[in-house]
Amino acid sequence: MRTMVRSLVSLCFFLAILGCGKGNPNAPASVSGNVTYKGAPVPAGSISFVTKAAGTYSAYLQPDGSYSGSDWPAGDVIVIVETESVNPNVKKEEYKGAKKSNPIPGAAAPTASKGMKTGPRPDSAGPPGAPPAYVKIPSKYAKQETSPLKFTIVAGKQTKDWELTD
Repeated sequence: MRTMVRSLVSLCFFLAILGCGKGNPNAPASVSGNVTYKGAPVPAGSISFVTKAAGTYSAYLQPDGSYSGSDWPAGDVIVIVETESVNPNVKKEEYKGAKKSNPIPGAAAPTASKGMKTGPRPDSAGPPGAPPAYVKIPSKYAKQETSPLKFTIVAGKQTKDWELTD
């Protein structure tokens, strides 16, 4: 009986040690932080984490420059920050209905990229009804090919702030 108890205790100890490793690299992760440019918050736009295998995961920038996203896969990412979507001087295309070349009549429009589980898009960084605040940042941050921002997402919660420079 005593030998069986010792064996069971040893087995539990061994299993506990195995469980103390890095964990499942594919386990969900949550990332939050702040984006600043020249020391000031970037109050509107989006931040995207581009993975090689799992796609792109994005979050909206909040009026205080913060962002958060959850249920993202762990792994190496390239980070993209864009603010041109809130530039008031950029002419927005008007929707004029489905194009004649649409191969599937009545097909739904594409949905937002993975990871867009961060709540409603902020309408403004100013008074109610004001357009989103726009901060022009260097264009290198808006493209996967030119962004110098890289990060490794790990399973669990983590915070990562980004200071953008010229």
